[in-house]
Amino acid sequence: MKQDDGLAGIGALLADRSRSAMLMLLMDGRAYTAGELARAAGIAPATASHHLDKLLHAGFLERIQQGRNRYFRIAANDVAGFIENALAVHEGLALGKIPTSCPARLRKARMCYDHLAGECSVRLLDMGLDNGMFASDGVRVLPGERSAPFLAALGIDASTLHGKFCLDWSERRFHLAGPLAATITRHLIDDRWFLRGEKRELVMTEKGKRGMAAWFSL
Repeated sequence: MKQDDGLAGIGALLADRSRSAMLMLLMDGRAYTAGELARAAGIAPATASHHLDKLLHAGFLERIQQGRNRYFRIAANDVAGFIENALAVHEGLALGKIPTSCPARLRKARMCYDHLAGECSVRLLDMGLDNGMFASDGVRVLPGERSAPFLAALGIDASTLHGKFCLDWSERRFHLAGPLAATITRHLIDDRWFLRGEKRELVMTEKGKRGMAAWFSL
């Protein structure tokens, strides 16, 4: 993210409801056209283009040209992490123990750009740290002593991967983010542990429930 205008500029950028609506749609990790983002925000295409230019200039988005079509997506995992963390911190300060405003369908499992978020991801990290599936040096999350069979079963070579802690919007606790989380999430979707629902929603399948129960004691 560019920070030419400091914190006040970032706050002003995110305060606009139309820009926020487009960013929330893009948090599912996919790329969308300006027209699709305009419809999601309920605004005219010309207005959407104005907002997208501002997000591009600020470094929140990147634009991809494919043939005659132009697509937009979140510029980097750090940008998505910032948005997720900002949602969680804002609600924690404003609401205390009052239930989160996160839609109920997204609380169980959702995409946070390129990795799993929500209750499932928080419990995955907690149980993984408890049972040796993951380890932490205080900053990074690393594959633990017991991770090899689990990761191998998914076809993952995690010897050079690590993850990090990301504050979860709905749970207000940490979930797993970073390259390790993205790789695991991609394989869980490819192996049909989770199916993509509407927008950011992920739906756990029966196969996923059995897998989580076996490997993470969920």
